[in-house]
Amino acid sequence: MKVYIRDRPHSGIPREHPYNSGTDVLYPGRVVNYVDFKAHPEMIPTSCEDFIPYERFAAVRVLYRLLEWINGPTSSLESNDCAFWPAHENRTPVFAGKAMECSGRLMVFCRDLRLNLVHGRIERLREQMFSRLLAIDPTFEWGVVELHLCPQAFRELDLQEAPELVIEWWTFGDDEEEVMRTCARALLNIETTLHGLSKDNTQA
Repeated sequence: MKVYIRDRPHSGIPREHPYNSGTDVLYPGRVVNYVDFKAHPEMIPTSCEDFIPYERFAAVRVLYRLLEWINGPTSSLESNDCAFWPAHENRTPVFAGKAMECSGRLMVFCRDLRLNLVHGRIERLREQMFSRLLAIDPTFEWGVVELHLCPQAFRELDLQEAPELVIEWWTFGDDEEEVMRTCARALLNIETTLHGLSKDNTQA
């Protein structure tokens, strides 16, 4: 699948972790709500409002499973944000061969918060994810992942700042069914890659 590393503009103000409900730091005007899925995994299906209307699709089940695992006891990583933009007219010229697209994001960091402060740690995580995603599904034409960083400040560490890995994906199809099938494939690739990175992160 296609994967890119890019630097994306943001507000410049680190979001605190845990954060209060409020404006999305990456998409102003969008409201976000924080739920601690480590403590409340049962809230995943009811808290991910963007995904609820599309639960009939396998992609959403993959996302819920990924969220439960990455915030569960066997993962060395953690997430504190996810979002979804459902199927709509394709506005991505490089994928003009399909009529529709959808997109989403997942934001990830090290469960041991102190590791995020190690210089270059999250940047290396991004590089490793980039190389693994490139290799995992080379025949996948209708999905793309973009990896970038967003600053956050950890309340438990006196608001010390460190980057967070932002995983954004776009998938394409000629109708909603195809778009969501390609979305499921992209999320399976992301899930598999994060499992491997979690193991490496435990050993590092």
